[in-house]
Amino acid sequence: MEAAQVDFEFYTSRDGKDFVKVEPKVSRFPTEVNPYGYKLPVKYELTAIPVDSLFFKIVFRTDAQISRVVLYH
Repeated sequence: MEAAQVDFEFYTSRDGKDFVKVEPKVSRFPTEVNPYGYKLPVKYELTAIPVDSLFFKIVFRTDAQISRVVLYH
């Protein structure tokens, strides 16, 4: 199984200059068999975003991939 590391950091901002880090709820979908070595799916949920946020930033901390981003407003 892959190590439980944090691949991304998430930030929000009101003005696009001063960003505040937002901690995600992380859900991993482990499997005992990964014969092809693919990255296993991880879901990041941000539930504590300040209401007045207009900007959103994702910072890559590792060699990771994003396959989908869904934003609800």
